[in-house]
Amino acid sequence: MENDYWLLIASLKKEYFNRKKTVISRFQISSAELDILLFLANNKGFDTSADIVRLKKMQKSHVSLAVKELTQKGYLTCETNSLNHKKIHLKLTEASKEIVHAGQAMQREYLEFIFAGFSKEERLLILELSSRIESNLHGKAPKQESSTYGHSEQKIV
Repeated sequence: MENDYWLLIASLKKEYFNRKKTVISRFQISSAELDILLFLANNKGFDTSADIVRLKKMQKSHVSLAVKELTQKGYLTCETNSLNHKKIHLKLTEASKEIVHAGQAMQREYLEFIFAGFSKEERLLILELSSRIESNLHGKAPKQESSTYGHSEQKIV
């Protein structure tokens, strides 16, 4: 049963990347560039490279390179914070809107595809359970004596 989770995660990633490739090739941008554009569009208030590294779990060097490319292509501007000159805010430009709309449409279609046949209640339950998993990942879960598999040790993969 544990192996099913790894297969599911791999399948979800592969399907998402396959759908992402259509946007990437259409606009001639990298996967990291699309990830950054969509992150900025979908997460108002999180608009620094540090936010992207922290929340998207992307490597700092990949974010730096992609931000540089997006800026050169005219899809991003960098604005210095008036209070903290070290903090640079990334802003989407008008030129990025077509890419962002195509990427968001791809994301909506992907979610509709993977949740096809699920009721609204089931989708809400999945969101709730996913939120609990996210809490576990960030160490916010209550400590338990044993796992749900009846083992006292957790398997690290």
